[in-house]
Amino acid sequence: MVYRLDGPPPAEAAVMKLDVPLVDSTPDSADSTPASDNGIDVLGYKLDTSLADTTNADVIIAALDSMPHVDTVVGAPDSQPLADVMIGALDTEPDDGRLICIDTSNDPSNCGTCAHSCQGGTCSAGACQPVTLASGQASPRFIAVDATNVYWANDSASGSIVKVPIVGGPPVTLVSDQSMPMGIAVDATSVYWTNYGDGTVMKVAIDGGNPITLASGQGDAYGIAVNATDVYWTTHQTGTVMKVAIDGGKPITLASGQARNDGIALDATSVYWVNEGGSVMKVSLDGGPLTTLASGQNIPVNIAVDSTSVYWVNQGDGTVMKVPIGGGGTTELASRQKSPFGIAVDAASVYWIDSCYGYACIGTVMTVPLGGGTATTLASGQNNANIVAVDATSVYWANYYDGGTVMKLAKP
Repeated sequence: MVYRLDGPPPAEAAVMKLDVPLVDSTPDSADSTPASDNGIDVLGYKLDTSLADTTNADVIIAALDSMPHVDTVVGAPDSQPLADVMIGALDTEPDDGRLICIDTSNDPSNCGTCAHSCQGGTCSAGACQPVTLASGQASPRFIAVDATNVYWANDSASGSIVKVPIVGGPPVTLVSDQSMPMGIAVDATSVYWTNYGDGTVMKVAIDGGNPITLASGQGDAYGIAVNATDVYWTTHQTGTVMKVAIDGGKPITLASGQARNDGIALDATSVYWVNEGGSVMKVSLDGGPLTTLASGQNIPVNIAVDSTSVYWVNQGDGTVMKVPIGGGGTTELASRQKSPFGIAVDAASVYWIDSCYGYACIGTVMTVPLGGGTATTLASGQNNANIVAVDATSVYWANYYDGGTVMKLAKP
């Protein structure tokens, strides 16, 4: 049974059904039904306890009263029965009434707040816990995600490209016997990566098959990005920014003479990258004059872009930075990080890995709002975590050591 609200429901989300009617407690509501004197005022709606026929009212009232989104318990003595709160799954009919969650401390479907899912993880003290999607990997480093899978490169002399469903399942090796695969990117049909060891740029069908060499002779090919027509990459030591058509062809040099260029990112018009020598750069997708967006940075190593800004981490001084995509003053979003490395953005926040080098290097997954503010630790105790990726619900990263794990954590 589903209860209804007489009148429009409040804007907040909710989750658990009460098998009793709710009526609007607002006195001047034209559509409301008068509420009983015995009831619970929940966000302006009265739960009429006189219609319930089950027991344990004192326990349920106390639980409701302790929730921050429940205003008051009104005139409901312990002897007044309430309906059973735990009656089933979330009802999604748009014309049904509000749902109220009881336990936000340990319920993985309502962790920290109503309707916040831990995406397969557990909930502890109101916080979602990381999920291990894969283990036993051979030095996973760079990572990418699409709507169904997480992809990573196992960085070794006989490396591999592997995927696993974002909901969990057995990992699938798409390609093996690669020479120190580094950067990885994905589109609707293929996975792309760079082989740092032999200077090749590669792709394979998203479900596996024979790998295709898109470019060779690229020295220490490193970061990679892809759009609808082309694949772009950096060469870490030789200092070039390159592109080639997604079906192969002659590589085109977009920039040269760069100082240890690392990460690379794209938007609809430009290519962006960082030089460890201290600059943040961009150039048109088709090449042309280079633009320096920021200089004097302290070992910038990875980069991300959205519709307004470019974001990067400075490994040398432990800062997280941004600058407008058209250039201008830089903004420090976070400081005093140990050794930030990977970075990603969504519509609200910046995410990065604060790590270091070495087997026993314990890193953290961090976030801060796009406009700046207090940096928050999302996960700690990660052994040599490196690159981070995000989708609409979760954050993903790989732990280079610690048995080679690929991790997932629901966004807060």
